[in-house]
Amino acid sequence: MKENNRVLNISVPDFRELWKKSVLNAWKLVELLKFQFIYYKIITGRGIEFDRLREYTENDDARFIDWNSYARTGKPHVKIFKEERKLNIIYVVDLSTTMTLGTTEMVKNEYAALLVTTLALVSHILGDRVCLIGFSDEIKVFIDPSLTIETVLQIARVLCKKEIYGGEKKWGCITSPILETFPPDSFIFIISDFIGEKTQLYDFVLKAANKFEGVAGIMVRDPLDSYIPEGIGKIYVQDPVTGKISLVDADRIRDEFNKKTREEEAEIIEKFIEAGALFAKTHTNEMNMVKLILELFGERLWK
Repeated sequence: MKENNRVLNISVPDFRELWKKSVLNAWKLVELLKFQFIYYKIITGRGIEFDRLREYTENDDARFIDWNSYARTGKPHVKIFKEERKLNIIYVVDLSTTMTLGTTEMVKNEYAALLVTTLALVSHILGDRVCLIGFSDEIKVFIDPSLTIETVLQIARVLCKKEIYGGEKKWGCITSPILETFPPDSFIFIISDFIGEKTQLYDFVLKAANKFEGVAGIMVRDPLDSYIPEGIGKIYVQDPVTGKISLVDADRIRDEFNKKTREEEAEIIEKFIEAGALFAKTHTNEMNMVKLILELFGERLWK
């Protein structure tokens, strides 16, 4: 792929390895969430409404037995909950050039691909429709909401293609299409490094949080996006937009850079929280994605 007359050396995940890891992560999450009504609570912020008790049969899951009723009647009964509507779970993925840069074994776009595939598989297992929107300076990928496992596989496959990556990040290109296309019973995941201009991002998050069931941002950054450690000397730095490479003394700029990035990340978190959205941050050398997702939903999960 060429951009601005230069060839981008983009690393992408191997589809089979991506799918294998996603399946393992997904089932860990499903086991931790246990039942769909817990999942529904953390996605929407509300619990599923209790309907009635029904006498237990051998086909029922024993974990749904209401033991208080059993103590009163001497007969086991299970709790039945009113069926809730299915949600559209929309994964908005940053495919811009900044996501293809990094210093760890897994680059940001590879990490995001694994994260999104894992979450999409969990959403599918628990009965919701999944959708993918990938963008940089325009929407490059749009996979319609679906209940089928084929859609999750399609998401995994497309995120393994080099040709979808690259370009400047323009949040304005997704605002109207998402707000005008999807109904209120949708939940939006935004996966990005959030590097670059953010005015349109904040506008999108506020409008989306006001319309949809929920919005969650997940910041995926290379460690050097967030901080420069001591004693690494001179390093080559590449401008994510122009591709220009410069040699800089990391020790001379470290304090100013670290201060600036701390303030930037704090501002992003604050804007999401102010809008009523959820937010979590991770680095590409932090591989416990199950922990990341539980931390993202922690407040709702334990209420």
